[in-house]
This record gives sequence, structure tokens and C-alpha cells, in this order.
Amino acid sequence: MAPISELGSNSQASESSRGGTTMGGLARELQKGGRLAPGAFAPREEVRSAEKSQRVGALKRKSVAPQRHAGSGGKRKRAPEEETVCRLEKEVASCEEKRAALESEIASERNLRVEAERAAKEARAELDRERSEAARERIALATTKNRLRSALEGTLRRVAETEAREQRRALGTAAFELGRAVYRSSFGARDAWEDGDAEIDLRRRAGELLARREALERRSPAWGGAAMIEAISDDEARKAHLAALKRDEVELASERAAVERRKLRHAREWTRARHEDASRFRVRPLMNDRYVLLSLLGKGGFSEVWLAYDLDETRKVAVKMHQLDRSWSDDKKRAYVRHAAREYSIQRDLDHPRVVRLFDVFEVDDDTFATVLEYCAGEDLDALLRARKTLPERDARAIMLQVLAGLHHLHSPAGTGKDRRAAIIHYDLKPGNILFDETGDAKITDFGLSKIIPHQNDALATSLELTSQGAGTYWYLPPECFSHAEGGAAPRINANVDVWSVGVITFQMLYGARPFGEGQTQQRLLSDRTMLRATNVNFPPTPAVSDQAKDFIRLCLRPSPADRPTVRDLCDHPYVKHHDAAAAAAGGT
Repeated sequence: MAPISELGSNSQASESSRGGTTMGGLARELQKGGRLAPGAFAPREEVRSAEKSQRVGALKRKSVAPQRHAGSGGKRKRAPEEETVCRLEKEVASCEEKRAALESEIASERNLRVEAERAAKEARAELDRERSEAARERIALATTKNRLRSALEGTLRRVAETEAREQRRALGTAAFELGRAVYRSSFGARDAWEDGDAEIDLRRRAGELLARREALERRSPAWGGAAMIEAISDDEARKAHLAALKRDEVELASERAAVERRKLRHAREWTRARHEDASRFRVRPLMNDRYVLLSLLGKGGFSEVWLAYDLDETRKVAVKMHQLDRSWSDDKKRAYVRHAAREYSIQRDLDHPRVVRLFDVFEVDDDTFATVLEYCAGEDLDALLRARKTLPERDARAIMLQVLAGLHHLHSPAGTGKDRRAAIIHYDLKPGNILFDETGDAKITDFGLSKIIPHQNDALATSLELTSQGAGTYWYLPPECFSHAEGGAAPRINANVDVWSVGVITFQMLYGARPFGEGQTQQRLLSDRTMLRATNVNFPPTPAVSDQAKDFIRLCLRPSPADRPTVRDLCDHPYVKHHDAAAAAAGGT
């Protein structure tokens, strides 16, 4: 056996050798300032444990002398530090595996990042290509759109000019039959209407029929003569001639009514064409870069209404040109602009199928601005009544109900907060301000004289001071609009002004005349105080009208605004509310 000192030395050498191959390697990794060497991996707790074990082992080797292990075979027991070293070696191996796995994951993530960056770069490139292509398509589309707009604008203008020439050619041809206007003054006003061949022929035939009647009335049978049969035959012949004359007179009256209707339309078209030719917009310019003017619809005192085509919305519209007289003072111009702006502000907030809509407003020049309105292809109620005189009760009731629906919307406040719309009094409701669209539906228009009921007074019966007394169309205004309050103050009115107008219009549609002041001028109405004395309505015996219609009209035409029903009240009237009113209306005709 080797000496004990040698065994101890060998044991220490063996431990040192093992420590050099195990602890020494770990120490090199754990030391260097208490950090892992670059590329190494170990949890902080394991590092502390390894350092502590290393210090404890060193102290034991210094303080404990080597001893010979007891037992047969001379085998020694395994030292605690050896177990610690084995455990640490296993942990180091596990850490190395984890590090390798992490490095593999990092490499995989790096590859994924590279792949993602490459895909993102390709996506950005593709997006740039698509954006570039979209930009080119937008430019091409805009170019095509502008080209099509320009072509459409030119086509619309050429068609309008062609139609205008055809209309004037037709007017010239019709003038021989229906007549023409004669202008002799330098002011452009029509001095007279020169009758055409149709009117001349009607007068000639009327004269012949009158001469026949006079001759037949002078002719009498000789009852005292010798032959009774001659007297009887002469009397029967006279009666037969009178019956034939009556038929000829009825036929002539029918022809005259037809000619009058044609002449009325002809005269209106003649006047319209003359105004169109004299308009500054006769070249049909493009307005506000979207509205192509096509033809003049009508002309008022300081405005013109043109049929136009909206290139943006691809629809027909009515463009109303408000023109200021250059000779006006600045104050008068400002007053007119304020009035038109007020009309625009009223109509802008209205959205109802029985009210003409306002779409746009724009400035033309320093003295002209325009409002763009819904186009109604039909005529107005005034033209319809001029042509037909009266309407069947069923038709009149249908129009009245549509007007009543529009007034109900006007008189009813709507919205909340800042968007709240006040109740509105139309104040100038008349047949000329009731238009028909292409389907024949009625719509209310022209809010130039409308009154706004203040927000704090939303009741329909709330009154306000009439500051524009003298304006409006007198036949359709109630007595309170012509009265004077005590002390010379302006009278007060409420929304029932429009109810009176509904009664007058309904009466006119049924009987062909207005209930008060028919045949009088507005000046005569004012001087005779006709409307102030309009306290009772009288119904003609013909045509036959239902009792419900008469009761409805009486309610509307009550002279006192306090006794007159509101539009809301009228909506509950049997003539309006009950379906059998339609049957009554049909029976009345």
C-alpha cells in the first residue's frame, strides 16, 4: 500500500484534477466580474450556488487533513463537493442545451424577420405599383369624365338651340292662325294682340249664326191664312231651323273654347320666347361649373327662371337668376339681397314632397346671384284654371289635399336645438305658386313673402306683426291683412292666413271664380275695402258641389282669424279625413 501521505496527496491531486476539469471550467464561465462570459448561459441562482460551493470546497481542502477510507477494498466515500460538482455539471449541460435551443429560436426568428421584411418590401412595392396604377386610372377617368361632360354640355346646348329655333318657327306658323303680339312702344311691353285666322273665322261664323237667329226670330207663321197646313209647316220648319242653329252655336262655342286655350298657350309661349331672346343668358352658358342653361321658363320683375341640366347630379333643375338693377342705390340693393337671402334660408330647411326643394345657391357676378330649385315639368294651377276654368270636385279635392299636406309641414316646427326649424307662414299662397311635377303632383313654391314664427312661440295660432302690409295677392289674403290696429300700428297675423288662401283656391277650382273681388283690380279691391267686407261666402247654383266641400270652404273663409280653424284642425274635417268624402265629391260632380 502506498503511504498515507501519498494517498492524501494522490487524493488531493485527483480532486484537483477533477476540480480543474469541472469547477475550473465552470469558474472560468462564472467569474469575470460575476457575469457570464460572452456566449455563455446560466441562471443567476445557479451561478451564486456554484461560487458558494467553490469557496466551501477550498476551505475544506485547507482545514481537513486527508484520511484513509475505512472498509475492505480501500474504497473511499464520495465527497459532498463531488456530488455538487456533478450536479452543477448536469445543470451546465442543461443550460447549454437551453442556450442552443434559444440560439436556434433566435436564428429562426431572425430568418422569419428577414422573410417578413422581404415580404413587406415586396408588398410595399406592389402597393406603390397599385397606387401608381390607380393614380393613372384616376387621371384617365377624370380626363374621360371631363371629355364626356364637355360633350354632354355641347350636346345639351345644341339640342336646346335647335328646339328654340323649332319653337320660333312653330310660333311664326301658329301666328297666322292664332295671332301675334304687337309691340309699338320702345319699352318692350305688348301693346296689343293681333288676331289670327282662327279668331277671324270664329267671329265671321258667330256673325252668320247671329244673322240666322235674327232672321228666324223675325219669321212667324201666317195662322190667319187660307191654308192651315202652310202655317203649321212653316212653324215646324222654323223650330227645326232653331234647333239646328242651337247645335251650330254649341259647336262654335266648343271650337271657340279650344281656340282660346290654344291662343292662351300660344301667347304665353310667344312672350316667353321674346323674353328669352332678350335675356343676357340667351347664349346658354355653364353656370357654377355644373348647370347648363337650356331654356327660359319664366320672367318676373327682377328675376328669370331657367330650365337647366345639372351635370354633377345628372338631373334637370330650375335656376332662378336674381338680378339687381344697376341704377339702384346701395341701400336698395342690400335690401333686395337680404330679402332673397331670407327666402333662401326659409326654403333651404324645407324637405317635403309637397314643397319645391332648394338645392343650391351661388353668385353669378356683383349684381346677380342664383338659386337652384327642384324642377317641376308640369304647368302651374293658374295656367290649368285659365285653360279649363273649373275642375271636377274629385280633382279639386285631390289638389287641395296635397296643398294642405305641404302647409301642415310649413306650419309645424321641426328639429331640436340649433337645428330646430321654426313654423312658417307662406303668406302668398295662390294658384300661380302651386306647381305640378311630371307626374301631376302639386308642390308649393315661392317663399318670397313668407313669415317665420319665432322659436319661442311654436303654437300654430301664435301671431306676429305684419310688417309687409300691402304686399301679396289681395284676392287670396284674409281681412286681417287689410285692417289697422289702434294707434296706426301694423296688424297682427297668424298661420291661419294660409287657411283663408286654401278656401279661396278651393272655391276657385270648383266654381271658376274667386269668392271675393272677382273682376276687380287690386287697386279697386283696396279702395273699395272689398276684403274687409268679405264676411259671407255665397255659392253659385252651378256646378253642383257636395255639402262637405261647402262646409270646408265656409270654415276656411271665416272672417275672424280666431274663429278660423288651423291647418291641423282642417286635417280632421270629414271632407279631408274620411274616405267617403271622395265618393261625395264624385257625386257632387
